[in-house]
Amino acid sequence: KQTRRLEYKRLFKRLSLLPLFNSTPPEHVQHLVPLITQLEFSAGDVLMQQGEAGDALFIIESGRVEVIDEQQSRRIAELGTSDVVGEIALLTGQQRTATVRALEPTQAWVLRKEDFDEVLKAVPEFAEAVMALTDSRIEQLKSEHSVNEEQAQRWFGEAKHHVLDALAVPTPQDVKE
Repeated sequence: KQTRRLEYKRLFKRLSLLPLFNSTPPEHVQHLVPLITQLEFSAGDVLMQQGEAGDALFIIESGRVEVIDEQQSRRIAELGTSDVVGEIALLTGQQRTATVRALEPTQAWVLRKEDFDEVLKAVPEFAEAVMALTDSRIEQLKSEHSVNEEQAQRWFGEAKHHVLDALAVPTPQDVKE
């Protein structure tokens, strides 16, 4: 139990420093901690496959991964500690836009879609941070010619729609008031 508590405390501190979570109220980050699982990947392991359904968000704790567009046979990005992957598929409902493969032993925190959606509903600050990350990621993909303007606009529109829908659902606190 003590070991688990120390793991949660470490994870809480790390999450609080990430742009995705640093504007989220501490009590909501604290609620998230037990929902996040940690996975380990060896060099060459695939964290997510292009074309699969988006079922989780990954936060790289340590190690490095490459993001590959298999349709164009090219590397889109290399990511490392504290970087986030998988948000576009979670927000748009589309299939994974790229394959992510570990370049070295990598540890990642994983937030399942169901839990991600619950946090979106309950925490407007998290929703805003997710939209900012998504906008930034889509702009990066456009500038690298990985997606065209039409696709980028569609993804952003779908992501925005998903977030606004999540925010429209009354929280338990709203119902009590």
